Amino acid sequence: MRRDHILTFAVLCVFHAWTLGVDSNMIYPRLNRRNPDPIPLDMAPDSIDDSYDGCRKNMLCEVTNKFLPEVKNVDRNFKDAWEDAMKLYNNNHKSNVEQLSNDHLRAIHVYVNPQRMIYVPFNEATRSLGKSYKTHFKYHSLHFLLSDALRILNEAQGKQCVKTFRGATVAYQGKEDDTMRFGQFASSTTDELVAKIYANWKTCFKITTCFGASLAGFSQLEDENEVLIPPYEVFKIAKVTKNKVLEEKNKVNENECEIVYELESTETPKSVRKTLDS
Repeated sequence: MRRDHILTFAVLCVFHAWTLGVDSNMIYPRLNRRNPDPIPLDMAPDSIDDSYDGCRKNMLCEVTNKFLPEVKNVDRNFKDAWEDAMKLYNNNHKSNVEQLSNDHLRAIHVYVNPQRMIYVPFNEATRSLGKSYKTHFKYHSLHFLLSDALRILNEAQGKQCVKTFRGATVAYQGKEDDTMRFGQFASSTTDELVAKIYANWKTCFKITTCFGASLAGFSQLEDENEVLIPPYEVFKIAKVTKNKVLEEKNKVNENECEIVYELESTETPKSVRKTLDS
């Protein structure tokens, strides 16, 4: 789960690649902000949430001929990240998942690459530029290829709902029975302890995702247990548990986070915006 605040040197040593990897702010792409107000767990109304149902072939053509060349021309860091990925996944490479093309694999690598850190501006833009995505969003190629890769992997992995965990060092606001989306590509892990350590026992999420997919074998660490969740998956907040803070340690019982949100996939994705007009 990748990312943001460094807690201690011990955590840094053990989880360095995880905390610097894909999802630098765990849930929300703007944790380093001065506003102390809790972040709302809502439907992320400004998200770019296209799931590309009914337009995948046309979108792939647009990505190949237009969107991918455009972003490489205007974003040097993206171009370098893509070239890094091409060295790993050249035209002679064959994926273990039949439908997964080399461009899908390259998109995954661009996203998880901890050196280039494309995930930071990409997730920020994905969550916030929905109202102007046709004019101001430059990551159409990465958004499509990553979304499509998750769909393919989810199907290859049996379309199973899986339990994962996320942690964050900031406060959120949501109540039971509310519905919400992450509104960005959200990293999670099957290892609950990793999430708790990252969160410094503050905010933890127990998630049942039905549209996420395991990135095992595609990330740079074999033991990351990464499951990536798409922006359009809708969750119900099934339970909110607040645990008593131990004043003498200024933290909660070491076995539990200060607040735990249990999220259940509604199994009905919500995609409002379409990159290509029908």
